[in-house]
Amino acid sequence: MKKVLSVILTMTLVFTLMTYSPLALGEVAGNVYGTDIVTYIYDCPVTSYNIGGKTCIDAEILNWYYGFDVYWYADERKLTVDDKGGRFASGQAASGELVDKISSSVGEIVANYYTTDIVTSLNGKEITSYNIGGRTVILAEEMADFGYSVVWDESKRELLIDKPMDFYKYSTELGEIKTIYKFDSYINFAIECMANVMLIKDKNNYKEEIIDKPLKVVTDGMGSQYIKFSDFADILGGKWTMHEEIFTTEDATAQGMISRSDRYVYSFDFFFDNTKELSVVPKTTKYELGQWPNTKGKIEVAYLSHISQININGLMRSIYTQYGGKVYNAYLMVYKDELYIPVQMIAYLMDYDLATLDIISYNEFNEVEFSDINS
Repeated sequence: MKKVLSVILTMTLVFTLMTYSPLALGEVAGNVYGTDIVTYIYDCPVTSYNIGGKTCIDAEILNWYYGFDVYWYADERKLTVDDKGGRFASGQAASGELVDKISSSVGEIVANYYTTDIVTSLNGKEITSYNIGGRTVILAEEMADFGYSVVWDESKRELLIDKPMDFYKYSTELGEIKTIYKFDSYINFAIECMANVMLIKDKNNYKEEIIDKPLKVVTDGMGSQYIKFSDFADILGGKWTMHEEIFTTEDATAQGMISRSDRYVYSFDFFFDNTKELSVVPKTTKYELGQWPNTKGKIEVAYLSHISQININGLMRSIYTQYGGKVYNAYLMVYKDELYIPVQMIAYLMDYDLATLDIISYNEFNEVEFSDINS
């Protein structure tokens, strides 16, 4: 009896393998059903689909309207969805006018989804996607695997997608900065090299002085010149601290502001003896810009563009940089897990007109490839 059963099972398996053929591209792969579920991204409704009991959302409509960049690469058959950072949503998204009412009959077949070779990625990582009538939809619940907050409200039949307060994290020597905002950026034509800080007391009487202490610096060779927090503190004989607080919706309301989510906020304090004179020497060599190293690439940084002031000796001070003798507002920066500040702030605090960098050595950085720097 066992032999007969074994033969029957083997024949069944062979028949199954002989008759099975995978679906070709563009063929119907399943059904799309009507749903009463409403999906919200950053409090704004977006078209929802029911595929196999799971909620999907239109990936392509996310472009700009819901704070994402969506790009289609025809040659690679690839669709990329990248978060811009924050909780931006357009007026059209907030009003609900972009929502396509699929069906009012829950469970009714309203469309088909099709096989596709398109690979869809969210923030650089592949996410489950389907083709509905030539539109790409992604699995909404799966966004939880990408760091998003995905909450199901059974009583309201709503799926709520948002960013947790620590969606982005930036490590620094003063602690981790957690935020919903994306501060990643690039400095084009950037260099990382050794320099001395050069100070000019009076820009109308161009007399250069040097703080004779070689530092590793970052500059784009055009005016964005930064030194590390630690070097800044060492030059001025001071100390940095960073404070973290939670800014709530209630705090915003009390201040007459509009805030739709709680978030971390950070402040930076610097204390130093401003009566102490800097150790400077006259610059004797002629200043020549020359050829900057590493001018063919770019380096990845994080500009803390939400911080425009720092607390210095108990007083709030704006952050400044300079280019061509003119002073501009600037930001703090994170690079390779270290905090950087415009070198102009030394001039600002020590009664000089200008501070710039005197490149003194290209050394090891002259031949460094930018792929190595970024890694």
